[in-house]
Amino acid sequence: MKDKINWALCFSVVALILSIIAIAVAVYRSPELGFDYQGVLVGVLSLLVTVLVGLNIYTLVDFRRKENVIDEKVALIAESLSNINKSELASSAAMENAIAFIYYSLMGLKDPSGLDFRYIYHNILSLEKLSLLGDIKTCNSVVKMMLETIVHPERISVSKKNKEQLYVWLSKVKDTEQIERFGELIECIAKINSV
Repeated sequence: MKDKINWALCFSVVALILSIIAIAVAVYRSPELGFDYQGVLVGVLSLLVTVLVGLNIYTLVDFRRKENVIDEKVALIAESLSNINKSELASSAAMENAIAFIYYSLMGLKDPSGLDFRYIYHNILSLEKLSLLGDIKTCNSVVKMMLETIVHPERISVSKKNKEQLYVWLSKVKDTEQIERFGELIECIAKINSV
């Protein structure tokens, strides 16, 4: 059985080789050894097609890279807009809270945190936001006004938690080395009594 398979395989290989030789002899054309314009045109066109295919592949890869970069930037912009919206809402809420406490004190009721604390707290919040904007001139004015109005800080009493909160917001102020008398403000806050 194996011999028959081996002989069949050998005859198949010989038949294949003879078929290829027969095709080559039948199709063979004797080329003239002159200049062939058709060959040049085919060569130039095939070169151009190859360049165009390569250019299309490069453009596709470059397009996908740029698409990824744009997607990253869109995500960053969306996150920034979300943060801005949250920041605006927080600022609006803080402003409304401050206005509510003004009305609360005008009604003759005593603010549990103390009006002194509210005054200092909101000025520090203002100072922090102005420093983020880079408005050092207005920061200097706010610090000067606070130092002029808080003449006797030792007479002000706030809770320990509120005093810590003042320090937290003071630490968020940017470019403190450029703000005039900022060190004096910190010393002034340090003199406030905590209960």
